[in-house]
This record gives sequence, structure tokens and C-alpha cells, in this order.
Amino acid sequence: MTRIRTGNLGGATAWILHRPHPSVQGLARQLGVIGLEVREAWPDLPTAAIEADFIFYDADMVLISTEN
Repeated sequence: MTRIRTGNLGGATAWILHRPHPSVQGLARQLGVIGLEVREAWPDLPTAAIEADFIFYDADMVLISTEN
């Protein structure tokens, strides 16, 4: 088995945009294990998220406006 080494993610910020759900808790826990500072938001991201290193969202939940 080949190991892939990654850089240190300590201090990087990740936002999770998702409604409250047990799977989000698991994702947040795992991201924390790899050194990310995790923040959650729903239904909108705050302006502070512009400085995030990573943003996770559920693409199945994205609403597409049909208004012109």
C-alpha cells in the first residue's frame, strides 16, 4: 500500500453549509481530526466564509432559481 502524505491542515478553516443532520456531525468530527477549524451554517453562509480555505455543501440540496 502506498501512503499519500499531505501538508499540515492545522489552522485551515472549513465551513459546512447544510441543514442540521447527523451526517454533518460526522463530517465535522472527521475534518477536525485532520486539523481543520470547522464552522457550520444553514441556510446561508455568513460573509466571514469568504476567507474559508474549504467549503463543503450538499449539491443535492442546492436550489436553482428559475426567475429571470
